[in-house]
Amino acid sequence: MTDSNRQLTMVETARANPTQALDLASARGAIEGSALLVRVFEAAGMTQKELALRAGVSEGRVSQVLGVEENLRLSTVSRYLEAMGYQLDLAAKNKATGQVVEARPKPARRRRSRGKVPEHLAMAVG
Repeated sequence: MTDSNRQLTMVETARANPTQALDLASARGAIEGSALLVRVFEAAGMTQKELALRAGVSEGRVSQVLGVEENLRLSTVSRYLEAMGYQLDLAAKNKATGQVVEARPKPARRRRSRGKVPEHLAMAVG
């Protein structure tokens, strides 16, 4: 079979349908959020009991959140990450252009003028 004759996978077929593409994106976000929590939990080296105490939830809830790929709210992901000493930073990437937009823009770097000392510093020196 040549490449042009090959049958599309279920994912490729779903991506071609706008409604199904949205569902795929939603599922991917849910899975990645859950997977991120598990990876951070493993990296943090704490027990479920410790995390439960820090997050203010039951140990059973921690087990549930870490054990199932469920559609967690961003606030839940952020709460658990904070309890483990991490911070959630979000960004979105334009699939067509690659442009990345961050939720929290980085502070603009201040430009220094060349050769001219700022007035407030000149008075302190002079």
